[in-house]
Amino acid sequence: MSGQAFAIIGDRAPDGVRVPTGWQSMAIGDLPAEPFDLAPTHIVALALVSTGAEAAAVLMAAARGCSLVVQLMMDAHAADAFVEDLGRIVHIASADGRRALDADQALLLERLASGQTMVDAARQLGWSRRTAARRLADAKRRLGVASTSKAIQASRSATSRPTSRMGPRLRPDG
Repeated sequence: MSGQAFAIIGDRAPDGVRVPTGWQSMAIGDLPAEPFDLAPTHIVALALVSTGAEAAAVLMAAARGCSLVVQLMMDAHAADAFVEDLGRIVHIASADGRRALDADQALLLERLASGQTMVDAARQLGWSRRTAARRLADAKRRLGVASTSKAIQASRSATSRPTSRMGPRLRPDG
């Protein structure tokens, strides 16, 4: 297992998530003040995020190298902004170890699912066709599928936001 920080985001409580051997779980408020770099400690912080202050605490923990299991209790706009910010700091994984889609990838797949062509979807999103193709390729890679139709199908089975449900096991590799 990698020592690199990761985050799993869902809409269920992170309590009771089993962490791999050698990792320690604790509430975000119980993180030690020292050392600042928590990556070598293999700590997985469990957090409920419903306010800006809680979001800031989680982002700081991620910046310190702490891995995270996060339950979001925010409106969709705030949750999307939080996930985007967190994704700049750590690898965001789904419960099965695959990376979650970002907001742009989810939006592109929604448009393709509605029957738009790649060219039409790219134009409406203000992208070039090449940019749309790159974002689609990354979405397929994150979802672990080879075709656009499988990516659409996989994205429909995920939550409405570009986040994922937590499963019974924590698996950051993927």
